[in-house]
Parts: sequence; structure tokens; C-alpha cells
Amino acid sequence: MSRPALVLIGAPGVGKSTVGALLAAELKLPLVEVDELVQGELHATAEEAFATADGAAQYRAAEERLSLSALVDGASSSSAGEPSNRPGCELR
Repeated sequence: MSRPALVLIGAPGVGKSTVGALLAAELKLPLVEVDELVQGELHATAEEAFATADGAAQYRAAEERLSLSALVDGASSSSAGEPSNRPGCELR
């Protein structure tokens, strides 16, 4: 049986982390804060990354990759980003 997985996407401050923690506890899933992972990988906050010429693209690419990785691992994740609409990035 496969484990459930989900992603919460929304604007900053709307409660993704709070709801994510509640859902993760209820579903017995680990909670992955994708923004924290991305910031650790890029060594920059979202604001710092978006202030550079190619920072937004780098941030979104890392965000997408880390979100999909978390889902493949059966985790719930929280991100302020945009859902992926690139071909080949769909989970089946």
C-alpha cells in the first residue's frame, strides 16, 4: 500500500505550516518545510534570492525539485511556491 502525500501551497503567512503540522500528525507523515530546504541549499532567504537576476529561477527550480522529492518519499510538504506545470513534473 502506498503512503498518502500532499503539498500545501499558498501565500506567506496563510497557515501552511500550522495546517501542515496538523495534517502530518493526523496522517502520520513527516512534515517537510520546503522553503527551509531551499534556503539552506541556496544559502539565501527567498527575499535575497529573488533580489538577484537569476535568483527567482534558481529558487523555483530548487523548490520544485525538493517538493517532488518530498512527495516521492511520502511526506507532506509546505511551500509558498507555485505548483509545477512543466512537462514531466507530474506525480502519477
